[in-house]
Formats: sequence, structure tokens, C-alpha cells
Amino acid sequence: MGKMENDKMMSTSMMGDKMMGDGMMSDNKTMDDNKMTGENDMMGDNKMMGDNKMMGDNKMMGDNKMMGDNKMMGDNKMMGDNKMMGDNKMMGDNKMMMSGPIQQFEKLQAESDFLFAVYYRGHWCPFCVSYVKTLQSLSGSVISAGGATVIVTAEKDPKDMEAMRTATGYTGAAIIDPDHVLLKELKSRDLVDVAVSDKAKYEHGMAQPAVLVVKKDGTKLYSWAIHPSLMNLLGAKDRPSLKQVWANVQAEMNGKPLVYKKYSLQSIGGVLSEKIFR
Repeated sequence: MGKMENDKMMSTSMMGDKMMGDGMMSDNKTMDDNKMTGENDMMGDNKMMGDNKMMGDNKMMGDNKMMGDNKMMGDNKMMGDNKMMGDNKMMGDNKMMMSGPIQQFEKLQAESDFLFAVYYRGHWCPFCVSYVKTLQSLSGSVISAGGATVIVTAEKDPKDMEAMRTATGYTGAAIIDPDHVLLKELKSRDLVDVAVSDKAKYEHGMAQPAVLVVKKDGTKLYSWAIHPSLMNLLGAKDRPSLKQVWANVQAEMNGKPLVYKKYSLQSIGGVLSEKIFR
């Protein structure tokens, strides 16, 4: 019996040891499982961090792409704006090139109740300088009456026109007509017959002095053109006083009798005294 009890106790002890061993193994397994779970969690976390980083990278790439797209859109818009500006400039330049002397004259005529036009020979002519100065002095009164002034010349170089403006202070409209297309048109309308004389540097001839005051509807209020001769120094002098011409035009427009029946003529003495005492 003692032996059987000892065997039984040993067996019970071994079973306890086994259970303790199984418990330890179970604990170790649990620890391993926990470790694996932790590792898996960490891997999961790392994966999520990686995913988030990729998402962030993708977002940055997307943002950069959008910025790039916006830049391209901006660049394209700037290119489009520049193209439009270029096109508008070309259109403006072409429009000016297409506007000839007749079109310029008709535009001025349509924009005013009447047009006070003066033909002159050139910026080099002292009689012409004096005449245009007088026209400038009348411009305020002309504009107040609803009219406009314009000077016309066959001098081709725009610099010559600028020289005339500088010498006279003239600020009104000006037309350069070296081919005399406006001159011929005005003659065809029976408004004024401007003489043309041969002169160096004028390819198609030099337009001589003339004056025309015409209403918007084409009604002629006054016209005069010189006939060049030795007596008037080949068209230089003997021009009617513009102040007196304007006084008569005003009277006619207001339905009153003419102020002057005969006009004073521009003389050499008058031009010289103007140059001396200006």
C-alpha cells in the first residue's frame, strides 16, 4: 500500500508538473501570440503610416499637378491675352492704314456741324505758317459754333507736319495727301478746285493754298483757291484774311448780312512784321 500511495503521489506530481508545463507553454504561446499580434499591429500601423505617406505623397503630387495645370492655364491665358493685344494692335494699325485722306475728311465732316479746311504748301513757306497760325487763333470760336478745323498738305513726310505744328501751335486735325486723292474728290463735288504746281520733293506736285468751309450735309459755305502767278509769287501771297472769312461764315450761318464785301489780302509786309514782332 505504501508503494501504491507513493506511485500515486508521483503520478499526481507529474500531472501537476505537466499541467504547469502546459500552463507555461500556454503562457508562452499567449505571449508569442501577443507578440505576433503586437508585431502585426505594428506592421499594420507601419502599413497605415506607409499608406498615409503614399496618400500624402499622392496628394502632394496631385497638388503639384494642379499647380502645374493652373500654371499652364495661366501661361496659356497670358499667351492668349498677349495674342489678343497683338491682334488688336494689328487691327488698329491696319485700320489707320486703310483710312485714306477722303475717309479722314468725311469722318471729320460727319462729326461736326461744319468743317473749316485750309490747304497749305509746306512747313517751309512763311506765308503758310502765318495762315495756319491765324486758323489756330480762330479754332476756339469755330469749335464753339459746332465746327472743326483741318489743315491739308501734299508734303509726304509726317515730320514736316510735326514741324508745321511746332511752328504754328496748331492743334487741330491734319491730313497728308501727297497723291491728291482728296483734292480730286473735292473738285468732283464742285466744292473747291485746288491748284497743283510742280516742285522738287513733291512727287505728284505741290498743292497750292485754298480754303473751304463746308457743312455736314455737303453745303458749301465758302471756298477759295489761289491761281498761281508772278503777281502772287507763284501762289505764296494774296490769300484772303481768314478772320474776315470766318466773320462772313458766321453771319451766313446766323442768317445775317455779310460783314465783308471784299477781303483783305495777305501781304509780304504783313508776314514780315509778324515774324519781326511775334
